[in-house]
Amino acid sequence: MIPLPVYVDGEPVFSEGLLKRVNDEPDVYRLNTDWNLSVDKTSRGNMMVLKTSKSELSDLNIRLAEFDRKFIPRLLMPVINIPGGLTLEEFSKKKSGTYESCIYINGSFYPSEEPVEFHLQYIGGGNKELMFVEPIWKSSSVKSVFFEDIGYSNISVNYQISDSWD
Repeated sequence: MIPLPVYVDGEPVFSEGLLKRVNDEPDVYRLNTDWNLSVDKTSRGNMMVLKTSKSELSDLNIRLAEFDRKFIPRLLMPVINIPGGLTLEEFSKKKSGTYESCIYINGSFYPSEEPVEFHLQYIGGGNKELMFVEPIWKSSSVKSVFFEDIGYSNISVNYQISDSWD
């Protein structure tokens, strides 16, 4: 399970319709056909779930895009900790910062000497093609998880608001 991009008001960025299309059209979204994508409720809030029937984890590359005219801040949820005691709204108004989210590994894959690598990146906001001049929200995180670390694992998410897609 990985964090789910949501608007600061709690509404998911990606619609259920888009997530269904990802499962129905894996070649379009570069989702390895051994994987399924869904959203489930957890003890820490809703998270994006990646499931496979394979016992060995394989590379996964997903690019999700959905037309979005909602220009309010967004974060990767669940947010576990924000430094400085800021609220979500206060933090999301900053131009950049780091907060804690989490991933979850259920441990049903074969133990390996090699860690499972998570490279998460979310970019959303203004629309270059339609000449919207709105902010672009970027969140990214990198985490290595070893088999012994199954369960929830906190990750640091770098957050940035910019005026550029670069």
